[in-house]
Amino acid sequence: MLVLWRRRCVVYFACLWLPATAIAAQSPLTLADAVREARLRSPLGVETSARIEAEQGRLAQAKLRPNPELDISVENFAGSRDYSGTRSAETTGSLALPVELGGKRSARVGAAMAGVAMAEAEAGMALLDLDLAVREAHTLAAEAEAEALLAAEDAAIARELDEAVGKLVRAGREPPLRQVTAAAERAQAEAAVELASAERLGARERLAALIGRDRADFEVPPLAPAQKLETSGQKLAAGPDMTAAQVQVDLSRARLREAKSQAVPDVRFSLGARRLASDDATAMVAGVSIPFPLFNRNGGNIAAASAEVRGAQAAASRLERQANARLVAAEARVRGAWASFQTYDRVVVPGAAEALRIARLGYAAGRFPYSDLLMAQRGYAEARRARLSAARDAELASAERDRAAGLYPFGDAQ
Repeated sequence: MLVLWRRRCVVYFACLWLPATAIAAQSPLTLADAVREARLRSPLGVETSARIEAEQGRLAQAKLRPNPELDISVENFAGSRDYSGTRSAETTGSLALPVELGGKRSARVGAAMAGVAMAEAEAGMALLDLDLAVREAHTLAAEAEAEALLAAEDAAIARELDEAVGKLVRAGREPPLRQVTAAAERAQAEAAVELASAERLGARERLAALIGRDRADFEVPPLAPAQKLETSGQKLAAGPDMTAAQVQVDLSRARLREAKSQAVPDVRFSLGARRLASDDATAMVAGVSIPFPLFNRNGGNIAAASAEVRGAQAAASRLERQANARLVAAEARVRGAWASFQTYDRVVVPGAAEALRIARLGYAAGRFPYSDLLMAQRGYAEARRARLSAARDAELASAERDRAAGLYPFGDAQ
């Protein structure tokens, strides 16, 4: 037994130490560090910031008033008889100012402000989606690290049992078939070590790509929850998702007001001077222009905007119910996964370890058949992997819960 546990310790620390010395002496990449780094490095941050800046530019444009118009015209020149040349020319210069009526400018500004709010809410949703993706990738990478350790320990146990069976076969206490079976179990365990190593590398590479690194030059701590994953305590979903749904309603209402304002015609005032060359005189010119809304009163756009308001209100109600259902389901998965992990950690795995210990002693004493030892060996391996799967499910459920609740669980969002 002492030899077995020594070898287990050697394998355990070798798995922890060798990759770190091969890459660099650095601290493992924690979940919180991975999420923060992804927010800093990911092109998503630049993309969302650009969208917000674009909407802010539209808001600045919406606040501007129409430009005045300068009109210069020359009449009664280059004609025949008295109108030849420029002796009878009439030159008019005027300045026209369009005046928006019906609240067009305020409606336009309101729609642009809602557009900025929508871009900000969408940016928040995108960052939370990025957080969720990073947390899932980090959890899978941590699971792969833990799986590599389990595979190494299983291989050490298989080697110990293979050697023990070999001694009994050489002593004539077991048939050679037992040696073949034990050797096959050992080979499978060693192959699992190679597979786990490859899976660990692949999981790191996927995480590196997600957080914006060119290489997976980091360590990930093995997945091993040490304390209960507390539920959020929230009953209703919140955060950017619900904000975006409400902002969409506000945006559709602002567009409806803008469409209604377009039904009111604008007025154009002009004031200028006219030079009469034939009389060597100057006169003032003034005018006003008002479109007559006989055919087009923007009714189609008003109807479309009204329908969009109703649709946005219905979508907001639907999204609220879906978000709340998502949160409730995620809370339930957190509780269920944690309860499962506790059962495996406190009962199943210790029981399987004790069963393996008894089976080894009984087999060495000739009281248990090899089938019992093999069953105990496999049961111990399966129990530990089931515990690891429960830990993974608990972490993934926690990440989904935080996303549904609109939470950033690592301090201030960057």
